[in-house]
Amino acid sequence: MKNKKILTTIFILFILVVLGYVLYTARFIIYGPRLLLDVPGGIITVKSQVIEITGTAINATELKLNNREILVTDKGVFNEKMLLSVGGNIFVFDAKDKFGHSTSETLQVIYTPDTDDVLQLKNVTNDSN
Repeated sequence: MKNKKILTTIFILFILVVLGYVLYTARFIIYGPRLLLDVPGGIITVKSQVIEITGTAINATELKLNNREILVTDKGVFNEKMLLSVGGNIFVFDAKDKFGHSTSETLQVIYTPDTDDVLQLKNVTNDSN
């Protein structure tokens, strides 16, 4: 009788450990893909016309930037150089996993060129007249 209780307790503990492991490994399926941008989220202001956006897509099989597919390494790392327009620029990252789960991150970049750059550009356009 005592051996039966011990075996039952060991069996229940074994089942709980297996169930815990299954739930732990299934968290990727449950949570879906994640996007981690190496730049702070929200709105950033830059003075350079070209910006390099890097980050990591975790558990994603497809990654798009403004509806254009971008390349991701085996470890999920991506790196994109973007040419900015003067003023506000919006970049939307969309990631999907193999189960159809999706997530998105939005980065807003405000490009304000140096006043020296604007003066040089004005001089070039005035000289051509």
